[in-house]
Amino acid sequence: MDTRIPGPDGPADTEADPPEDLSEALGAAISHAERREEIDDEVAEQVGTGGMSPEVRAGGLAVLSALLVWIWTAPPAIVRGPEPEPLSVEMEDAGLRMDMFVQAVRIMDFVDENGSLPAAAALAGDTVPGVVYQVLGEDLFHLTGRGERLTIQWRSDQPGDSLIGDAPERIRNGGTDASN
Repeated sequence: MDTRIPGPDGPADTEADPPEDLSEALGAAISHAERREEIDDEVAEQVGTGGMSPEVRAGGLAVLSALLVWIWTAPPAIVRGPEPEPLSVEMEDAGLRMDMFVQAVRIMDFVDENGSLPAAAALAGDTVPGVVYQVLGEDLFHLTGRGERLTIQWRSDQPGDSLIGDAPERIRNGGTDASN
């Protein structure tokens, strides 16, 4: 019997290994494949968990979650940025007078277009926060401006200059800190 293995170009000159050598080689290959599979499983387990135990992962997740909740609900100053300086009483007065003047102009424009005072400030357009409108008579209204530290009152039978005064100039000159 011819034990030569044919090659792609015809019969080979080498003889095949006897059956006992083949079984040893097959056993060695299977053993090598099994060991390689064990190593792959160990590596996959370490890579998948980052080499950390489940307790360490759970603790890290809890700490990270607590940190994110704290930053979301009560952000530290570094996240919020610096607190703005409060307005001086003079600047609050000027801003409130400007707001009241804007509301008064909207109401007067409404009167010019409709011939009478609006029943509510909202009918004259957007209302200005902190400014309360009250009709006192057929052609007379009252505005009350409330800020954090002061309240200003003005009636439509008073001159407009008594309402606005020098507020635009105070805002223009003192609205920003020149040192910034």
